[in-house]
Amino acid sequence: MATYVLAQLEVHDRDALRRYVKAAAPTVAEHGGTGLFVDDAPEVLEGTWDGPRTIALRFETREAAERWYRSAGYQAAIALRRACARTNLVFVEGV
Repeated sequence: MATYVLAQLEVHDRDALRRYVKAAAPTVAEHGGTGLFVDDAPEVLEGTWDGPRTIALRFETREAAERWYRSAGYQAAIALRRACARTNLVFVEGV
């Protein structure tokens, strides 16, 4: 079953974010993931939404998503993301 990674980011340093994306993107592909969307202005229909940038990735399985997140390459990129944005990140299962 597919697993999706959803992230909400409140970016405070766009230059540093570019460095993070450059480091992180290859790690997604290496683990079979694909980017589904990046939206800097989602329309909030109900409730509140933390962070204006919303990102979704898709992996074939939960195990592939977990391998990506825990990989040495992505762990190195996490430090770059944490330096440039406040982030919420979750795994959700597909149907």
